[in-house]
Amino acid sequence: MQNKKVSVIIPAYNEEKQIGKCLQSLSKQDYKDYEIIVVDDGSTDATKSIVQRFKNVRLKTQEHNGPGTARNLGAKVAKGEILVFVDSDMIFPKNYLTTLTKPILAGKTWGTIHSREETANKENIWANCWRPVVPLDKDGKGLIFRAIQKDKFFAYGMFDPQEGYADDLSIMKKSGVKAEPTDAFCYHNQPDSLKEVFVQSRWIGSSYRFWFLDVPLLNILGALLLYILFYPLILLKTLQCVVREKNIKYLFYYPVFGIVMYHGKFLGMLNRIFNGKRIK
Repeated sequence: MQNKKVSVIIPAYNEEKQIGKCLQSLSKQDYKDYEIIVVDDGSTDATKSIVQRFKNVRLKTQEHNGPGTARNLGAKVAKGEILVFVDSDMIFPKNYLTTLTKPILAGKTWGTIHSREETANKENIWANCWRPVVPLDKDGKGLIFRAIQKDKFFAYGMFDPQEGYADDLSIMKKSGVKAEPTDAFCYHNQPDSLKEVFVQSRWIGSSYRFWFLDVPLLNILGALLLYILFYPLILLKTLQCVVREKNIKYLFYYPVFGIVMYHGKFLGMLNRIFNGKRIK
């Protein structure tokens, strides 16, 4: 099994709190030949200046247009034969790249996913309510690709930025192929304030596609139906969280979290219905 050059591509928008820890962990990988590319998506905070402190990191910039466009830009300038797409709020063990790319290098597949994430900031109550979810199907296959051969990425037309939050699902949709799971894992920082929970949720909500995009009234009725279902769902999720965490304090915290999260998603859906645009 021969190593190939890997390009790690990271979109970043106002990630001054997290990007340094992410790059620090990536700089210690035991993989032999790799580069790191950060695409700054029009940040207004100190993200770019923090990235520039890392001499082994290539920095590209664009106007704020969302992570899908940023990922595609990173892929276009990448030198590696394998592309690895990660988020700027992730932290990685030193064998992450080695484990993630092993099946590709062995010729078993052209795309993989890590199969586990842990909450990096689990001491924060709101982050612990959010919790990371790896997009796997019932058979354990990945719905997104964390590592993919560059030729396959371009053959399937790159990511579709119009998908918004779900842009990284587009390769699976276009190819009909799902990513092979690996033993690779990472730590993921989750939203750690109610403001961040709301902003993230609104973005997710604006990325949802509706069945009746050409019939606004039906879209509104569908969104209202989902809104009604939010409250029993919050109750169910609260009970699950109490059992999972074995702590009764979540009887208070999770309903607050759930109300903020689901209202954010609802407002994001309304934005998509009335404005016809996703939130970047």
